[in-house]
Amino acid sequence: MFTKMHAISVGVALALPGVVWAQASTLQDLSGALVTSSSPTVIYTAREFITMDPRKPRAEALAAHKDKKSLFVTWGYHHYFHGPMSRELLNKLAPDTPMIVWHRSGHELYLNDAALKLTGIDEGVVKGLPKSAQAQVDLAKGHFFEQGAMAPAILSKVAPFVASPEKFRKGLEFTKTFYHRTGITLACKPGGFLSKPMQDAINAVYSGDDTPFNHCFIGDGKSVYAIKPNDATSLIAETRKVEGWGKGRTFYLPQQAKLFTDGAIYSQLMQMKDGYTDGHHGAWIIDPPAFDVMFQTYWDAGYQIHIHNNGDAGFDVALERRRASEGDGCAAVSSAHAHA
Repeated sequence: MFTKMHAISVGVALALPGVVWAQASTLQDLSGALVTSSSPTVIYTAREFITMDPRKPRAEALAAHKDKKSLFVTWGYHHYFHGPMSRELLNKLAPDTPMIVWHRSGHELYLNDAALKLTGIDEGVVKGLPKSAQAQVDLAKGHFFEQGAMAPAILSKVAPFVASPEKFRKGLEFTKTFYHRTGITLACKPGGFLSKPMQDAINAVYSGDDTPFNHCFIGDGKSVYAIKPNDATSLIAETRKVEGWGKGRTFYLPQQAKLFTDGAIYSQLMQMKDGYTDGHHGAWIIDPPAFDVMFQTYWDAGYQIHIHNNGDAGFDVALERRRASEGDGCAAVSSAHAHA
């Protein structure tokens, strides 16, 4: 007889408050909404940045960026669609303008010299990252991916320029209107960024009784684990603190946590058992030994575990950990796919 029943969901998802609307509105509408912000950071869409005009492939986007000293951000670049990207290329394109190219996957960033200087990211910052995150940074190319892009030491330097409080609230209000217009009554964000101020900002827009939908969240296990690695007691205690961050119509699902195995599909960084035909390799968002610790800790505490997974080698890691825990109970595994 089994003494415990656990539910594990395995899936992939990417959602940021204020970014989800990119899937449902015209790019012209989005750029217009963003440009009206008084924030010094102006965000343009990839359609404007990549003109497909060989005579002026990027001129229009930069020409619209009036303040050459403020940060220019573009989202939507893909190496298979648009060709190689690098710090050197961005330096040639805009030697004096700080530029961040945000990959279509959402899991990669490219910064030029001016952007690195503006954000304060240098060799010393990179050397302070965990070894696994350092391996996912190519500073010479200005390239930060997966753990290298998601590391708190990197995000904390980039976020103030990309997601100012004013711009973040504007994105939330846009999303709130979009949800209402399309009849969405429940949304859920599994995992993501661990930030109490960010959650407070979300609560300020979504939690009131006038909000026509409920919005739930699932705690991000990897971010909580980073507070005190290999400390099972801390992992559960800190996760339960996060579960209390919701308010009103925003709330955390209790006894549930989100974990990650491998990298993004669009980045071609999912871990594949047979590798890739061009010889490159995937990347781990959570290294397997750390994943084992997190999984077992949450399992032993009776948590429902949600797993971001893309490649078959990543799936093997999740299944092996599940099999190793079978003696403690029975797990139901479901698989869902969105995009990442």
